[in-house]
Amino acid sequence: NHDVLRFYAKQIGATLRGDFGVSRSLNRPIGELIRVRLPVTLGLMAVGVAGGWTLAFGLALAAVLWRRRAISFMADGASTCALCLPSAVIAAVVFGAGGPVRAIIALVLFPRLFDTLRNLLEDAYSRPHILTARSKGMGPVRILAQHVMPACAPAMLALGGVSVIMAFGATIPVETLCDLPGIGQLAWKAAMARDLPLLVTLTLLITLLVQSCNAVSDWIGAGVERKTA
Repeated sequence: NHDVLRFYAKQIGATLRGDFGVSRSLNRPIGELIRVRLPVTLGLMAVGVAGGWTLAFGLALAAVLWRRRAISFMADGASTCALCLPSAVIAAVVFGAGGPVRAIIALVLFPRLFDTLRNLLEDAYSRPHILTARSKGMGPVRILAQHVMPACAPAMLALGGVSVIMAFGATIPVETLCDLPGIGQLAWKAAMARDLPLLVTLTLLITLLVQSCNAVSDWIGAGVERKTA
């Protein structure tokens, strides 16, 4: 393009006006490509975030409540093994074994959430008012709902925003290796084809997603913290 700064200024200005331009490699409007592929990525992320949180929270809660060495060892082992494997390796293993592709992002997120959730739960359960509630015979479900979750809510909401960003990052290798027609695969194809207009547009949208998730989680977390204070 001979003038990179001029190209970026023109491309960013057009994107802010809603004109995403045309993909050079695919020869289709970028807005149409994003609109067609976005539902695939959003569905994959929704299943991945929900599954990752369910698995991480369940194992963290079991490790904190039961306090048995075998349970803690199994949870730590599963988290460490999953954390050592890159997203692409997990995707290749699950896809090669014919497993559920939509569960891959959950396996990627789980080890990145487990340690933080366990530390939050351990800190909450060690607080004096929860020890008092236990001594008065309050059931574990009521303690969890009325005392533990409100104490952990601000940090969990912040972690929720981060988990959405991590899930989106994992969609690129997952969609590419598993041949899922989503935004992650589109970003990979744009990078391989050096499709600069498409790459610039996707970069801006990803930046907007990251900033929006951080802002929303911080805003909600601050509101919850004020109510529980």
